[in-house]
Amino acid sequence: MSRFAKLLAAVGATLCFAGGLHATGYFGPDVYLDDGGKIVDASPEFYWELELRRIAQEFHPTEKLIVSEKPSPNYEEQEPDNRGNEDSENADLKDFDSALKEGRIKPPDQTKAKQAHGDARNVIHATSAALESAQKPLPAEFDSEFADYHRGALAYRNKQWDEARKAWENLLKRPEQDRHYRTVWAAFMLGKAALKSDE
Repeated sequence: MSRFAKLLAAVGATLCFAGGLHATGYFGPDVYLDDGGKIVDASPEFYWELELRRIAQEFHPTEKLIVSEKPSPNYEEQEPDNRGNEDSENADLKDFDSALKEGRIKPPDQTKAKQAHGDARNVIHATSAALESAQKPLPAEFDSEFADYHRGALAYRNKQWDEARKAWENLLKRPEQDRHYRTVWAAFMLGKAALKSDE
């Protein structure tokens, strides 16, 4: 066999084996229409962690993160509706103070408004632990997203799902600038009320 034929056979064999080899850098498919085009219909592959980081750079939430200062020692043993009550109360009081300082709500008498707000929180807190016969009505509050939320919260504690839903829906009907603090709270509680009333 001549040298040229041997060389040609070697090159041919190499090309046969090289057909399945790929250079580094691209790991996608070479053929898209095999198997009825499954690759075309499939979801594209991507790196979840990298995509989340990229999306997170562009995301600026309007809500602020609230971290509990002291976790409850027997958190698992509490009733689901009583978890985080203290945190909610503290956050509510802080948010009301912030709303007053930032001028988002403008009651005629700030001292009376703060007192009524605190009294409303106390009624809601007492209702969660009281017998139905011992429940009190909410005090008259300055008309705001906080008052709407309190009406819904008390109705929810009293298992009056329709009344709670109406109060929170009224809160969400306010113009966006008038519901800066309780939009997410009301939307979340509407979901909880829907679960309670089997919707």
